[in-house]
Order: sequence, then structure tokens, then C-alpha cells
Amino acid sequence: MKSQYLYSAATNLRLGPFDNESVLEHLAKQNNYLEWYIWEEGMTDWAIVKSDQSLVSQIELRIQKTLPPPPPVPKISTPPPPPFSHPAPTLVASEAASVEINEPLVTTTLTLIDNNEAPVAAAGRDNRKNPRYACQLRTIIINKKKTFITTTVDISLGGIRVTHPIPLEIFEGLCEVYISSPNNKESIILKCSSVSNSEQTHRFSFSEMDQKNIDKLELWLESLPEKK
Repeated sequence: MKSQYLYSAATNLRLGPFDNESVLEHLAKQNNYLEWYIWEEGMTDWAIVKSDQSLVSQIELRIQKTLPPPPPVPKISTPPPPPFSHPAPTLVASEAASVEINEPLVTTTLTLIDNNEAPVAAAGRDNRKNPRYACQLRTIIINKKKTFITTTVDISLGGIRVTHPIPLEIFEGLCEVYISSPNNKESIILKCSSVSNSEQTHRFSFSEMDQKNIDKLELWLESLPEKK
């Protein structure tokens, strides 16, 4: 088995030799693992980790396996309906359900989009199948050997809009998208495709959805305040 070495340009730190399992274990513990470089016997030069789709996928899967399971969602008991002459009170989302969550390493604030700030989003609001949330979640989009790192502008159970425009020629067809949780402690993998035919796109819709990951995404979104 060939020996592998790691190098961090940020700290000018070189580590090794490692076997493949030790490399994955070390990188999975680094917040900036995508910026590390890797070299093994036979390579002519160092390669940045984020350029290797297979390696990135292995690291993300290892991160998911080492994370503890999410806290259970409390069951909500439905009270009996009031008499017809007294209309039922309207419950605020935070009163209807709440989940106790430990303080995250990085917080994500969900904000309500109004008509002045986002007229385009507001115009299509009545036709949406899924409610959309304005929040910044760390996102990695992968297609073939191309990797694009960005954040979400808004997200729903049907798709995402990302911060940076992505050239359609690079990510044409079905892509793999890694989305981090609001506290950056776990991530899910979904299939997505562009919803635009223009040269650059910000929007992607989910396809070939895995129900387990969709359920987890729904849980993340419901735990955030000010749902739109």
C-alpha cells in the first residue's frame, strides 16, 4: 500500500506517512479539510483535496457516520376542538412545536423575505408546493470531477437557490449536492438538477429523492424560526 502525506497551506504543516484510513480519519476532523493537499508515492505533485470527488465523498460519509444521532422530536398532542361558537386560537409555529437543541458551533439565522426585499420570490409564493426558507447552509455541488462550494440563499423540500452562479456547462445534467445542517454538525446527500437553461444558474431542484434524507431536511427546516 502506498504511503500518503497531507499538507496544510494555512498552517504550513506537513503530516505523514499515512495509510488511506488514517488520511480519511484525520481530514474528517478538520473544518477546512477541502483546502488540505494530499500526495502519495507515484504522484508528480500535490493535489488539493476538493479536486478529488471520490475522496470528498468518502470524507463526507465518514463525518456522517461519526456524528451522534439527532435528538428525538417530541410528539405533539392535539387538543379536542372547541365549541363551534368559539373559533380555535391560532398557534405560532414555535408554540405548536419546539425542539431542544444544544448551542451549535455556527448559527444560521432564518429571515422572512418580504415583497420589498425579494419581489420575484414573493410573486411566485402562492404557486409554491413547498414553503421556502431564507437561510445560509454550507453546500457542496459535485458533478463528474467538478466540485463547487457555496452556500444556500434559500431552500425548500423541492430545491435550493445558491449564492454563486454556476456555469451550466460544468454542471449540466444530474448533480450530487451535500447540504450541511444549520449547526454544521451533519450533512445529507441529495441528487439535483438545474432548473434553468441559461448559461449560469443559481437554482437546482431535487430529484431521485431519498426519503430518509428528505425527512431529515424537513426536520432541520422545522427547527428554524420564522418560517415563510
